[in-house]
Amino acid sequence: MSIFSPSPCRARNWVKGLFAGLLLIFCGSSAFAQATIDPAWIVVQNKYLILGVEPTNGQFHLFTTSLSGLVSLAGIDSGKTTLRIDPDADDPNSNRAIFGETGTFVTRPTKESNESIFAVFDTQEGLTGSETGTTSGFAIRIEQRLTLVRDALRIQYTVRNNGKMTHKIGTRVVLDQDLGYTNSQGASFIVPGQAPMEFQTEFTSALMPATYQAVDSLVDPTIVTRGIVSGDGATPPNRLLFADGALLAANYDIASNPLSQLPVTGNSVYYYQDAPYTKGASKTFTLYFGLANSTSDYEPNPVVALESPNSVQLLEGDDPTTGEKEAFYYDSQNLVITGFVYNTSSVAIANTSAFLILPAGLEFREGDIASKSTGNIAAFSEKSMTWKVKATGRVTGPLPVTLTTSSSGATSKSVTRTIDVPPLPQAFTTQSLRMVAFPFTYDNPDPKAVLVDASTTPTATLNPVLLATYDSDLGDYLYYTRGQLPALEAGRGYWMQTKPNQATTLTFQGSHLIPTTEDFLVELKRDWNMVGSPYTTSVYLGRTKFVFSGQSYSWSEAVQRGLIRSSLWSWDPNIEDYVAISKETSQIAPMTGYWIKTLVRGVRLAFPADMNLFRSSRGRSAPRSQPAVPSGAATRDTTGNTEWLLQISARLTQGRKKDTSNYLGVSSYASDNYDLQDVDEPPPFSGYVNVRFPHSDWGKDSGNYSRDIRRSFAGRKAWDLEVATDQPSTDLALNWGNIHQIPRRYRLTLVDLESGQRVYMRTAESYVFRSGPQGGAHRFRIEVDTDPSSALRITGVLVSPGAARGLGQTISFNLSRGATVRCEIRSVTGRSVRILDPGTLKSSGLNLLNWDLRGGSGQILPRGLYLVELTAIDPEQQTVKVVKTLRIN
Repeated sequence: MSIFSPSPCRARNWVKGLFAGLLLIFCGSSAFAQATIDPAWIVVQNKYLILGVEPTNGQFHLFTTSLSGLVSLAGIDSGKTTLRIDPDADDPNSNRAIFGETGTFVTRPTKESNESIFAVFDTQEGLTGSETGTTSGFAIRIEQRLTLVRDALRIQYTVRNNGKMTHKIGTRVVLDQDLGYTNSQGASFIVPGQAPMEFQTEFTSALMPATYQAVDSLVDPTIVTRGIVSGDGATPPNRLLFADGALLAANYDIASNPLSQLPVTGNSVYYYQDAPYTKGASKTFTLYFGLANSTSDYEPNPVVALESPNSVQLLEGDDPTTGEKEAFYYDSQNLVITGFVYNTSSVAIANTSAFLILPAGLEFREGDIASKSTGNIAAFSEKSMTWKVKATGRVTGPLPVTLTTSSSGATSKSVTRTIDVPPLPQAFTTQSLRMVAFPFTYDNPDPKAVLVDASTTPTATLNPVLLATYDSDLGDYLYYTRGQLPALEAGRGYWMQTKPNQATTLTFQGSHLIPTTEDFLVELKRDWNMVGSPYTTSVYLGRTKFVFSGQSYSWSEAVQRGLIRSSLWSWDPNIEDYVAISKETSQIAPMTGYWIKTLVRGVRLAFPADMNLFRSSRGRSAPRSQPAVPSGAATRDTTGNTEWLLQISARLTQGRKKDTSNYLGVSSYASDNYDLQDVDEPPPFSGYVNVRFPHSDWGKDSGNYSRDIRRSFAGRKAWDLEVATDQPSTDLALNWGNIHQIPRRYRLTLVDLESGQRVYMRTAESYVFRSGPQGGAHRFRIEVDTDPSSALRITGVLVSPGAARGLGQTISFNLSRGATVRCEIRSVTGRSVRILDPGTLKSSGLNLLNWDLRGGSGQILPRGLYLVELTAIDPEQQTVKVVKTLRIN
């Protein structure tokens, strides 16, 4: 049985070239030992996978077939599925129950359907008979349901407490991924956006990947598999560990130690944390493992999948399929998209149709249409449909392709996959100010020779209105118009604007693609550098490397070692503001420039030649950029321990210029000096508004910051802030719109250090000021305190006892600080009867007001209850109000 249509050698080359993820592709003799299935096992299979379960212990084995025969992928072996029940505090390995071994089967592995095997196992490991309350003496039940869902195995465990008492139970699932080997070599693991794992690696919390891939070889893979950790109905674990299998048999909990450099030998370990199970309570844990070539919706019924190349190949030369003369063209011959509808039920589904939605930038080749029908699909069967597509070059980057299906008697489905379309060097359109990078080499690298205005007739060389790059040695920009940029360089970033407010389409004359036979190195200077990808397809940030003193470091290692800062910044022309990226799975887009800050001299940025190796295509393309808190690199605190963040933004009151991605806050994991929660502010460019937290007090880390996080505190702390602009004598607004999210115990005051004005930030959301005649920086300070004595308060409000009519009454109160106080007398229904004080400045301490018991017109008021309303407003506009009753006798 074979699942492949192309010849084996051609298939391998197709996968290596387009990284579509098709697996089990062989040329010549197999490198793997022939796998066998024990005839005593319970077996189910479909056209993709074969599942065998041992009836004596419930251990399972997953296989697929190739041109060479049966090949083993993974199974439960030495690590096994293990529960930890009420473990001793001083012994994390105590009270372990192994599925199929420590207890008894209620239901031995049984074929539940053509594609599912089910088993039930009971255990009382660590418990006494008095704690169970069951006739068998067992308290904890584990159900194992293994289901083939097209090209993946759904692994599902349900843990139930059948005992009398609440028990604390942890669950561990181990997949031993041998990928055809019979020795201890096992698999190599790749998390999208990161370099392949050589040593034991752990993921937790917000850093948990959605998927990972396992391959038999990093150089010339013949087997590529995928584990789905979250999404598609999977239950995210609390920990995911890639570890040495020898440790798992003897230990339940393996502590991750990055310095141990223990090799990974093909085991992925899912930990679902210890949790209390009350009497009768249950939890279900689901994970997927299978083939890696599709984007799928595995929830039945039906299962729907979409396959395509991950990227379109850009070729240099003349397209032989057209009558025109081209310098570059897309290879559309292999751009075939295939949809699959897999019926997981025991009855046929009818009238199945599929519709492929293409984004701008992709279109159907001549003769193909979006809608197709597969008719009826038999039970446990699959039908497929294909579309031939081509790239137009009008829109490039990761483009979402969506397949929707409908069937009579089945659920309508929709899955989306991205295809990366590289930009054409003869169709690059630019309009507003942009940060760009040029991923080409040139016959003549002079910008005037390279940049041709293709939007004019006839086309003509373009003398750029603006083209500049940053030189950190000078601390300033180099401009083409000043003769400072004689040549365009791949790997460098530039500010570029051709014709303001007018779209211009450029052709890059005499350009050539950068070879991907070896890593592309970019020399970085100390401090800020403008860089860009030298390739025409996106590159995962986590796949970049940094070479220093003869050693190569990953992105996160370079951050941790203090070689670089933890964020890259780009300019989004749609919102005219900087946006930051810092996750390993963030992508460095082609034709886009980025800021990176280097902390030492001699660092080189390496863009990998295998930048698309094992690229994930799951999910939708990234949404349009929005200014936000820079998402965490692997070494930054991303566990939700930031207590609060206040966003600070500034903008021109007239115009679009702004800076919004600035934050101050507190965290129990931060320090008052620089740490990885603080983020540097990149240099501004002409026509800017720039918000920054200046720090000349941080030694080697001194500089301007867009994010300044301090350690949690009680008392007072202050953040200095600057708003700089090159716009002279212009009104700007400083905003802090999310002040309502800050805990009430924090009192925040904005101090204008230029004018001395103070603003209580909870009663105002903005502050307007004017830039100087030459522009420049306007200085502020934000004071934050938790001291109750610093807040405006009215206390000790007393009304003197009622005296004889006509003698009046005295209202006394204490102010915590000087404020303007208004005193108004109201009836019990709220009607105003007398303004006793319209608002005069009162000093801190005891204050007195006399009332003659008359109304606003001088009339004597009738006996009864009245309300005294005191409202105080301090110079920072902090406002408090107190209401007290009084009686006129």
